[in-house]
Formats: sequence, C-alpha cells, structure tokens
Amino acid sequence: MKKAELARIGEDIAVKHLIDKGYSILERNFRTRFGEIDIIAEKSGNVIFVEVKSRTEGTGFIPSEAINSRKRRQLVRLSGCYISQRGAKYDDFRIDLIGLVFKAGRLLGVEHLENIIEG
Repeated sequence: MKKAELARIGEDIAVKHLIDKGYSILERNFRTRFGEIDIIAEKSGNVIFVEVKSRTEGTGFIPSEAINSRKRRQLVRLSGCYISQRGAKYDDFRIDLIGLVFKAGRLLGVEHLENIIEG
C-alpha cells in the first residue's frame, strides 16, 4: 500500500473513531502556509485538533513518539490560525494524536492520545 493511500485510509478510520466517540467533525485537511491539520473536531464546546499517523507493522511505530518538537510547534501555530481565521469561540481546545497500525492492508490497532501538547 502506498504511503498516501495509507494516510487517506487512516484519516477515514480516525474520523469514524471520533464520530463513534461522540465528536462532531468540523473540518478535514485544514491547510495554511504553515502546514496542515488532519482533522478538526468538536465535543462539548471544545475544539480538538487531531494529528493522524498511520504506519505499517514492523516500523517500530509508537504513536506517542510520532510528534517531534518541530511538529508540536507547528500544530500549536496551525491551531491558532484556525481559531483566528474562523473567528471561533470555544471554551477550550486541545491537540490529540490518533495512531493507526496496519499489516498487509488490515488495521491492527488504533490509539487515541488526548492532549498531547501541554501548556
């Protein structure tokens, strides 16, 4: 499976996961000149910015290690851009990570880590 195809399938599964957990999807693939946020969702008056990482088994993939300090800064900046551009008023926001592992095109597992960026 090609990387772009794996990423698209992973995002589709992440959206379904969020909807099943009671989230509303506000937007997908929000792009600015600073980069892209995969999924923007809402739950209980809070906006959640979701980074999705899809990998194949055997890559040593650990979702919590998928976001380096540069990516963290980028996600914070992109979150601020979204809130500013949309004129959105939210009680609170957070940044989550959904990690998916595949083997031979089949989903092995989904890990949803909430609030991956402190402060």
